[in-house]
Amino acid sequence: MKKLTDCSRSLAVGLLAAISLQGATIYYGADNGAGPGDDRPLSDAARSAFVSATGATGPITFEGLAVGFNANFTAAPGVDVTMTNLLSSFCGGVCAINEHSPDPLGFNVTASGSQHLRVVPAYDSAGGAVTFTFAVPVYAFGFYLTDTQDNFPGPILVAFNDGESQSLSITKNDYSGGALFWGYSNPGAAITSFSITTGATSDKRDLWGIDDVYYAQVPEPRTMLLLGAGLAYLAWRRRR
Repeated sequence: MKKLTDCSRSLAVGLLAAISLQGATIYYGADNGAGPGDDRPLSDAARSAFVSATGATGPITFEGLAVGFNANFTAAPGVDVTMTNLLSSFCGGVCAINEHSPDPLGFNVTASGSQHLRVVPAYDSAGGAVTFTFAVPVYAFGFYLTDTQDNFPGPILVAFNDGESQSLSITKNDYSGGALFWGYSNPGAAITSFSITTGATSDKRDLWGIDDVYYAQVPEPRTMLLLGAGLAYLAWRRRR
């Protein structure tokens, strides 16, 4: 019961933080200790709220990609991934191994899936980054992180530009690892890339996974015109 209470408080803090972001909403939920195949009530609830509010598509599941480390690869049509200052050791890169117990190192969250993207920073480094670049700009993106641990360095940040430069912190899972979902939406934004950064490490480091990346593309002008025409027609019908 204590676990759920703590996670619920984390979800509330994530939603509260959205109030301070002009025009933007952050979605966050974390299930400390959850492993492969376990229920993820809070992170799944955050994912569901994000998808429902944004109409985000995907997800990018990393299934079917070549297993192993590749610094640059295409994860989905129009979506490229670059891994910077990260290592191939301990299944770094596209990984088909779930390692949650006894050492929380990251795992797959896709139903009937087996692969995820594992992040392995170097010791005593400034950290590394995983960057997603979109051929068509997006106004919303979200993803699962697995087995982040707040008792290991460094902090996890998301960096992007939505008209101004943003660097937002993600609250990690506790020492038991687990799963979390983090999403960002700003309907007025046109984001071409975002980076998940590991932060600086010491003689210790945090290994974790990324899986099921969702995103919502900025509508093309014709779509916006059709939407506006539809709304105008509905208003006219209502007046009549």
